[in-house]
Amino acid sequence: MMKTHRELPISLALALLAFGAAPAMAYDPPPGGDSLQSLFSPVFLSGFQSVASSEAPMADTLNPAASGALQRPTLDFSYAALTALGAEPGLGTVLNLGIALPQPYGVWTGYLGLVASPFGQMPLGSVVRARVGMAKDLYPKLLAGVGIDFSVGSNEGLGWGLDADLGVQGLVGDLGFMRDFRWGLAFRNLGMPFKSPGTV
Repeated sequence: MMKTHRELPISLALALLAFGAAPAMAYDPPPGGDSLQSLFSPVFLSGFQSVASSEAPMADTLNPAASGALQRPTLDFSYAALTALGAEPGLGTVLNLGIALPQPYGVWTGYLGLVASPFGQMPLGSVVRARVGMAKDLYPKLLAGVGIDFSVGSNEGLGWGLDADLGVQGLVGDLGFMRDFRWGLAFRNLGMPFKSPGTV
């Protein structure tokens, strides 16, 4: 009887691993598309990207629950210039504008961004992305959120995408030797992610 109780957690862990591996194998972004998330914020460009991030309102692009604890309106604007590697000429542009507006019932978030990449190494063309979301503290240390993204752009043809994100974030606080411990879980790109003919 004890043997059955020990095998159950192992079997459950293996089943979850197999269930989670199938979507990961289907991940097929366009060339350079896996770098798009890094361009949403200077914090992300530094290499810090986490679904447990609290760098709201831009962290909402990783986990829509990130702004749930905000108490003040927050505005975030950033610009980045893209330069080509090697002898490829041209200059690309990245513009990001994010806002979080706390209300008594939750926190509204919005994002508007532009990526213009004329490079063959990152053949995304010009992409405009708009996002609106809502985050709320369900309990003092548990945040939840939902966001809807719309993307439209052109690279050898017009393309668009419409998808949703769901997320939760837990604020644990100090946990042993770890300070300000937090965890996050996000289900992202539920729908049709952006793809244009020139990125195939």
